[in-house]
Amino acid sequence: MIFITNTMPRKYPSHFYEPIRREIAVEQMKHDFRKLLPSLSGMEIAKVDRAIAGWFDGEEYELEPVHDFWNFFGGFARSLKLKSLLSWVTAENII
Repeated sequence: MIFITNTMPRKYPSHFYEPIRREIAVEQMKHDFRKLLPSLSGMEIAKVDRAIAGWFDGEEYELEPVHDFWNFFGGFARSLKLKSLLSWVTAENII
């Protein structure tokens, strides 16, 4: 999956905008939503996948783009015992 970040002003550290970090977070959240919501049909899960992918840019909700995406991923990772994944994906010194 390739993400094209729009021309939103960058007010957070640059590593939070790196496409690979975003891709890892999106794929993990999509994977976990599928496990949490097994009764969704293929079309419904496709809508969930699109929504998750749009959170970074603020396309699928009305909160703060980038900031709320990473906050949500952090809360999601902590609640599913993926604490180490959170620090690996968001640490500036991890390339």
